[in-house]
Amino acid sequence: MAKVYRYVLEHGKKETINLNLELEFISSYIFLLKIRFEENIQVSIDIADAEKFHTAPVSLQLLIENAVKHNVISTAAPLIIQIYQEGEYIVIKNNVQRRLESNSSTGLGLNNLISRYSFLTNNPVRIEKNNLFFTVYIPLISEHINNNKTLTSHESIDNRR
Repeated sequence: MAKVYRYVLEHGKKETINLNLELEFISSYIFLLKIRFEENIQVSIDIADAEKFHTAPVSLQLLIENAVKHNVISTAAPLIIQIYQEGEYIVIKNNVQRRLESNSSTGLGLNNLISRYSFLTNNPVRIEKNNLFFTVYIPLISEHINNNKTLTSHESIDNRR
């Protein structure tokens, strides 16, 4: 839990971060979710050459958190989240199994994510919804936006204070 909190404090305000570092953070976050939901949540990650790309910090976590917030998670209905690369995008896809209780959403998190990426790249965030899947396409960022605001893949959550 300390790793997750430290990452958010240290990197949450930066414009971009190396995708390797973001995926390391997501692995820590998924570890916490697995403690809570055990095998009722399944997350797969398949991204090649992550060290070549950047992303907005905490963007993947926000989408995983939304999936957990809005869907039933149980032994009979596990939540399945896939994170993979498709062309110039990271795809975050989860099965849809809406909660019965009214858990109204303001959409503020997604709107903020769309707004953040509109400043970072010309490629838009894309959202696809249907009765089976909720899918978000986040553009990969190939270049450093600002060396003072991004971390290299050589830096790690574990070896900084």
